[in-house]
Order: sequence, then C-alpha cells, then structure tokens
Amino acid sequence: MPKQLDKLLQQLITLHPKYIDLSLNRLLGLLQKIDNPHLKLPPIIHIAGTNGKGSTLSYLRHIMMENKFLVHAYISPHLKSFNERIILANKEVVTSKLLKNLQYIKK
Repeated sequence: MPKQLDKLLQQLITLHPKYIDLSLNRLLGLLQKIDNPHLKLPPIIHIAGTNGKGSTLSYLRHIMMENKFLVHAYISPHLKSFNERIILANKEVVTSKLLKNLQYIKK
C-alpha cells in the first residue's frame, strides 16, 4: 500500500476512541456532510451472517457481471491492500481516487 494512503488511513483510525459504538451516528453525520450519496445508489443487496459472506458475494458478483451488470461492493477485511475493500463498477478502486476521497472526508 502506498505510504501516503497508509498514513492517511492511520490518521482516520485514530480520530475516534477504540470503544465499540454500535450506533450509526458518526456514519450518518458523515453521509450528511457529503450530500447523502447513499440515497443516490442503485438497488443494494446486503449480505450478512456468520459464515459464507465472501463466497456468496463472489458468486453473486460474477453472475451479475456475466449478465452485464455493473457491481459495486464493499468487502471487509481486505487480504493484501485496503483498495480491495472497495469495488466500483466491477473494478477495484484506484489509489489516487481513494486518497482524494479520504482526504476530502478527513476535512
């Protein structure tokens, strides 16, 4: 992972206490500040549960891509780089775009 991205991610992680906050208050506040992009998304499939989420997502992504759908996905945790977590229109987010957006969010 590029050092600039790694440094920025570490800064963002330290912005909030380590205790677990199960509310959505921080997320909703951020979404509001960036003009509620979640309200402009295409239909969403949320995959939840204990086991098999990664496999289920992989199968669904490939089925949809074979049928000419553009798939967006957020996957956690990542295996090698943070960029793996964010898939936009069937492609892993590029570092420059990720950095630009994380820097905007940090403000």
